[in-house]
Amino acid sequence: MNAVFKEWCTEKGYRAASRKTFSKVLKEENIGIHHPRKDQCDTCCSYKTGNISQEEYDRHIAKKEEARQAKQNAIASANEKTVVITVDVQSVLLAPKLFASTLYYKLKLQCHNFTVYEVLSKNVTIYFWHEADGNVTANEFTSCLIDYCQNLPTTIERIIIISDGCGHQNRNRILTSALSDLAQRRQLNIEQLYLEKGHTMMEVDSVHSTMEQYIKPPIYALSDYLTRIRQARPHKPYDVKSIHYDFF
Repeated sequence: MNAVFKEWCTEKGYRAASRKTFSKVLKEENIGIHHPRKDQCDTCCSYKTGNISQEEYDRHIAKKEEARQAKQNAIASANEKTVVITVDVQSVLLAPKLFASTLYYKLKLQCHNFTVYEVLSKNVTIYFWHEADGNVTANEFTSCLIDYCQNLPTTIERIIIISDGCGHQNRNRILTSALSDLAQRRQLNIEQLYLEKGHTMMEVDSVHSTMEQYIKPPIYALSDYLTRIRQARPHKPYDVKSIHYDFF
């Protein structure tokens, strides 16, 4: 990357910084250079291998750009009366989570984390439960999202929800009906934006990435997850809600 930087400086007529200075700035700005570890888009991978046509691929890219532009416009519109949130569910968390090899054959408890990230204030609300209290159906996610929206200040007039297009999570009639009912009762304008499948990068993903650094083994119980999640962002701690079956 330093070689690319020097080449760019030469083309622009600038004097390139030394390798030591280059590395120092990257460290100070907390910039890491690595290959992407996330799953790649199925449509884009299919196009690279020649399994879909150019026309189908172009439509996919157009939808991706349209969704991203709508997301940027929504974030830009955030103010004291308009709340813009991104929501997503983290991968299933297992308890206990240990290095012991025999644990692989043991029955483990599945834990679920539904995260809400407000883009303007950067406040994060986490709804955490395990499989004995709730499943991962539209009922659970709707309960969490409606609870979050109901607890917003009464001065809020508009809510924009940005998410992926997962059917049982964000794109179903149960959630839509609940949001419609809330909008009528609170006199709100609620809008949902769905990103294109395979290109659903959102601000809420940074929360899950941060948490991954704090929930490494050993973890013995559900309470260990809750404690570590609360410690994941010391300067502005996450609002963690441990919810039970009577919440849904």
